[in-house]
This record gives sequence, structure tokens and C-alpha cells, in this order.
Amino acid sequence: MVEKDGIVLKPSDSEGRNVPAAKEYRQPNYFGRLLDKSAKIKTISGSVIDCTIRGFNSYELLAEISKGEFILLPKHSILFISSDALKPKPRPEKAGGDIHAA
Repeated sequence: MVEKDGIVLKPSDSEGRNVPAAKEYRQPNYFGRLLDKSAKIKTISGSVIDCTIRGFNSYELLAEISKGEFILLPKHSILFISSDALKPKPRPEKAGGDIHAA
């Protein structure tokens, strides 16, 4: 829905019928999970960089490679990143336990 001059406009098709609004899809924020965490970055040139991720934007990654020494890596040059911060979190068990228990 769009609001214009205090009037709420609903999306409609070419014949003027109301159409349900599209569901918003949010992508997972993996770089946010890496912020201030140690990581190993392998670049497309084959270099492996041990670092701490200090910041990122749409195109670049700021990494601290030693105390006070930073590098700015273009994201397109990264082959992969490994870190313990990327491990999936364990899911809590559902209430009621196992339905197949004897």
C-alpha cells in the first residue's frame, strides 16, 4: 500500500481490482554475523588471509590483519570466508518431546 496526501492507495491490476501486496523477502545478513569476529578469507588469487572483520558495505570488506593494520578487500575478489561465527545455531527442541518415543 502507498500513502499519498493522506490517502492509502492499494495496489491494483490493469482492470482496477485490488491485488494482494507482495511479501517482503529479507536476505540473511552473513557479513553482519562476522563483524568483529576472526575469519579466514581465501581470495580468487589463492591467498589466505587470517583477519578480524571490522566493517563492510555492498562492495568492500574491511579486515584487520594485525593490530592496527587494515586492508580493504573488494567482495568480488573473495572466493570464500570461513569462521566459527558462521556455524548454524542449534535449534531448540519442540515442546512435547519425541512423538515416536515408546
